Amino acid sequence: NDDASGLGSMGAEFLAAIEAAEALRIPVIPGDVPQEEILKGCVNGLFETSLPTLLSKLASGQGMLQDLMQRMQTPTAGMEQYVEQMKTRKKAEEASSTMKDFLPGVHRVLVAGRDEHMVSVLRDLPPHHKTVVAVVGMGHMAGMEEEWKQKMAQHRLR
Repeated sequence: NDDASGLGSMGAEFLAAIEAAEALRIPVIPGDVPQEEILKGCVNGLFETSLPTLLSKLASGQGMLQDLMQRMQTPTAGMEQYVEQMKTRKKAEEASSTMKDFLPGVHRVLVAGRDEHMVSVLRDLPPHHKTVVAVVGMGHMAGMEEEWKQKMAQHRLR
């Protein structure tokens, strides 16, 4: 399952969840934004931050980004370790915050927009789905929880 980068196991948990659901004949309902939309939005989001602004932020050497840049220059074991660390809530939230600071347009598409979309998919499931298991990346947990709370509060006000 590993590729040349050593990162072939990324997404393994997601694939395992799909296989388990299919083995139990439980419907799998995709809840993410289509990849083409995400890629297009990220490219557009890149251009929302001016190059001088981005270079200035990079020069300031914020920890999370600096750590990632160093790991990208090390053998794949460094990146594998980094990916595993990103599966912790604290590291995922740090990465999201760093992205939001450095590339707000990309963050809006890659994280915040997808959080909102996935929560909408979950909230809009037909009522006969009494039990739902959602498999999402750790980087989406905080945003989805906040979005869920906001949607619930809006629903109560109706």
